Amino acid sequence: MPAPLVARQVLLTPDRPLDVVYFPGGGVCSMGVAVPDGSMVEVSAIGCEGMVGIEAVLGGTDPIATVVVHVGAMKVFRMPVAVLRDALDINPTFRDLLMRYTQAMLGSVVHAAACNRLHSADQRLARALLVMHDRVSGDAFPFTQDMLAVMLGVRRPTITMAAGALQRDAIIQYQHGRIDILNREALEAIACECYQDVVSIFRRLVPESLVLTCPD
Repeated sequence: MPAPLVARQVLLTPDRPLDVVYFPGGGVCSMGVAVPDGSMVEVSAIGCEGMVGIEAVLGGTDPIATVVVHVGAMKVFRMPVAVLRDALDINPTFRDLLMRYTQAMLGSVVHAAACNRLHSADQRLARALLVMHDRVSGDAFPFTQDMLAVMLGVRRPTITMAAGALQRDAIIQYQHGRIDILNREALEAIACECYQDVVSIFRRLVPESLVLTCPD
């Protein structure tokens, strides 16, 4: 049954049993892990191309990460895990699709680990903005510096400097809790290769569910 997807809503946490999975109809959800200072670092983003709770596809009963809604949407479809597993058993096409999506998500997580270690904040910010732009309707979306700090695994002053440089170059405009993408081609030129690598993984593994531009 569809329900609204609300910004800052916590969908999954490792300390709660995995009894429901979610299929977003838009927006952006962030899968993240806690680090010793208490902050969160994103390891993957999820929008209408995928699902929240891939652990259930593999038979898991507990979430491995926290999933929080960064950008809300009009609807998200909830499915009890028991219903999901019945559907996987009786529908081989559905099972194959979700298995391939799970493989693509693992590829995304692997790239995120390497990206956070190897690439600059400017490159990762450009990548994060492209990931969000792919999953929202239009060129503008809500943001906070705290949200971007989670996505990049850096502190807010680093976000301020990197976003300020993009704004001075007329690539983005940000104010009043909103970012407008003014020059996507320039963002793609700045972003590290991880962005295109992950897009390619998803398009190869799950082309029938994914064109990484989702209507809200």
